[in-house]
Amino acid sequence: MGQYAIGMETSTIIADNWQRVVDMMPSDFERSVFDHGAIVRRREIRTASDLLRLNLLYCLCDLPIDQVGLRLQELGVGRLTGESVLQRLRQSADWLGYLVMRFLQERGLSQGTPGLHVRVVDASTISVPGSTGTDWRLHMGVDLESSRITSVELTGPEGGETLVRHEAEPGAVFLVDRGYSHRRGVATVMDKDADVVVRLNWQNFPLQDLKGNPLDPVACAEGLKPKEIGDFDVQFHYSRRVYHARLVIAPIPDEAAQEAEKKASKAASKKHHRVSPKTLRAAHFTFILTTLDKETISAQEVMALYRMRWQIELAFKRLKSILKLDHLRAKNVQTAKAYLLGKILAALVIEEIEHRGLSFFPSGRGSLHPADIAVVPAGVGG
Repeated sequence: MGQYAIGMETSTIIADNWQRVVDMMPSDFERSVFDHGAIVRRREIRTASDLLRLNLLYCLCDLPIDQVGLRLQELGVGRLTGESVLQRLRQSADWLGYLVMRFLQERGLSQGTPGLHVRVVDASTISVPGSTGTDWRLHMGVDLESSRITSVELTGPEGGETLVRHEAEPGAVFLVDRGYSHRRGVATVMDKDADVVVRLNWQNFPLQDLKGNPLDPVACAEGLKPKEIGDFDVQFHYSRRVYHARLVIAPIPDEAAQEAEKKASKAASKKHHRVSPKTLRAAHFTFILTTLDKETISAQEVMALYRMRWQIELAFKRLKSILKLDHLRAKNVQTAKAYLLGKILAALVIEEIEHRGLSFFPSGRGSLHPADIAVVPAGVGG
């Protein structure tokens, strides 16, 4: 059993923790594994708990495929070849995505969306072990209403962030950061009768007032009263068409503004430029472009909605640091999806356990290590 060998006392603790892990799963945990086609026939892997354990051995403990099969046999789950393990991993991708979304939704992810069909879109860089650069980019769409990950795409480092990658449906609201602040992407979403809430890259997204005059977002911000949230009707051009939107501007706290100034200065220094006074002033405000009308959502609600996207971004950054989510073992898209989603789910579980402050460890250890979740003795807690 190597580094995953565990003592008798620890086994009891792990058994308790595994039941806690299972209890954290959604109420339809067992049914969902069949609904999403992760288990088609009950053979060696008969339950959702067994399949989750298989995934955690690969995704969380980073065991090689053949060793996953051996560990499952030791645990009494069944005898699986490496090829059988790989097949079940690939079948698990959509199910793991569902578990991630249900886990987040039950902990308040969809709160704060005033009756809107919100879809959060983001991208993250991924590296293979030993690499110092970006080898892959993971593009992910998350639908808060249906509680599922709607799109996962792996591209090379040249695959940029754009809303064009994500299928827009009438009535959907795309919640994105300034990496998606491009006229083409926003226009594409609007052409499908969908909406956006995007942090504006004011330097690269030219706006006009409704009379067709150039509009300076920073000048608009300068005209606001202290703590006032501005709400301006604007328009932009793309492919010979005019699109109407709103520009919502809100001041940010002084401490955050100072950090933003430092970041802007550092970025300019790397390019051997001097940061402009206008850029420094813009660092004191958040600029949000939205195509939602004022009757649907107020300026204050727009800012609250965007803050939710920011919290999701911070959460995923924590996950990357907890479980090295920025490194990818697999090149096959389905295997890679299962691996990344399994990592995310495991990180959420660990964070939840640590948040609850499990303090009953006799050794005094207050946190759960990756191997502790996955190597539960067979027949315990599942």
